[in-house]
Amino acid sequence: MKARTQKIDTNKTRALLCSYIEDLSLNFLEKRARDKCYKENVLEELQDVIEVLIDREKDLKSTAEMALSILDNNEKLKLKNSKVKSKLIHALDKTHHQSIEIQTLQESLISSETRYEETSKALAETEEIMLLNSAELNRIHQEHNSQSKTTSNDEDFDLIKKEYQLELESLQKKNSHLLKDYKTINELFDNNNKELNQLKIDYSKLESRYAKLQENYKESEKSRDFQSEKIEKLDNDVKTLSSKCERLQSLSDRLEEDLSVLRIIDTDMSSKQGMSHAISLQSELESLADDYDDSACKSVINKGNESIEDMLFIKNPNNQLLTPKTSAFSWPNTSRDINIQSEAGITIFPNKIIRKPPPEEYFLLTVQAVKMNSPYADKGLNLNTQELYYNAVEEGIPFHKWHVWIESQLNQNYVQGLYKKSSKSIWKRFGKKMCF
Repeated sequence: MKARTQKIDTNKTRALLCSYIEDLSLNFLEKRARDKCYKENVLEELQDVIEVLIDREKDLKSTAEMALSILDNNEKLKLKNSKVKSKLIHALDKTHHQSIEIQTLQESLISSETRYEETSKALAETEEIMLLNSAELNRIHQEHNSQSKTTSNDEDFDLIKKEYQLELESLQKKNSHLLKDYKTINELFDNNNKELNQLKIDYSKLESRYAKLQENYKESEKSRDFQSEKIEKLDNDVKTLSSKCERLQSLSDRLEEDLSVLRIIDTDMSSKQGMSHAISLQSELESLADDYDDSACKSVINKGNESIEDMLFIKNPNNQLLTPKTSAFSWPNTSRDINIQSEAGITIFPNKIIRKPPPEEYFLLTVQAVKMNSPYADKGLNLNTQELYYNAVEEGIPFHKWHVWIESQLNQNYVQGLYKKSSKSIWKRFGKKMCF
């Protein structure tokens, strides 16, 4: 049924492409002249031509998308065919080994049958000999009875008779043992066949289980390597953040000491001078903080992967540390809650609202810009921007190539969405052209 539907789809696609080739083989003006589609008004004619060209462009776009989907299906079928061939070769090897085992068992059965025939022939010969001996014994007995009836001859006759009877009993026992051996051999052969079939089933199960275990082992190795790399990265982040927290603590202590010195000086000076001095110091600190905010924002936009140290401190041309981002009056004297989000899981709590990292914000803005400029903006593209950002980071795509990569992902998502739609919705649009 599936092959039949595929054949119908290919026939429809072939017919559609043939209709497009016939339409495109004629000149556009000649075709309009042949169909007598000219309008009397120039504007109406121009509008009609534009609509026809737009429809043609849509048709060509849809055929190109269908051709790409057909190529993808052909590649998948090639991979599936190669897998089936490998499985078939493996099955042929197994059947060859099994046929060799069956041949060896048949040979052993033939040898046991020949042995049984030989023993049965020997038994028949011994029975014939026993019959001949019994006949000879009867003849001798009759002769002895006719010649003389002495007690000594009777005793000899009885002894000879007992010997022949013992030999006959031994031969019968041998015959019964041989029959039992033959039955046991047959039973063993049947049991061996059953065990062989069970072993074949167990071997196939073990092979499938071994393949699954290999896949699981590879996946566990990949996850272990990824986890080890993540742990090393987290350790490095912990070390860098702890050192930077210590530096922030020392800077806050220094600022507190400066504040205490300024307060002592203010008590010695007059109230007006002290107030003006304190106000000037506070305005100077706030201006430094504002200058730092502007410079930090510019550096974040230009460098999307700056470290936390560059975001928290301003450096002069001689690479000397000048001032922290916050003013001295914003640091409380009691417990300090510091919260800067990092991959290591260590957080520092500032009073301001936590924002996303600058690279991620830049990536989200780039995604929005590409979506707005995309020809598929009205098609309802559904993409997880955060997952898309993580994929770009894992693939190591530089930030100046993000827009090209995002555009390729949007096109791929649109084509996959078209391919997943039911075939009925595609053929409804071009049903009239395929009915010729």
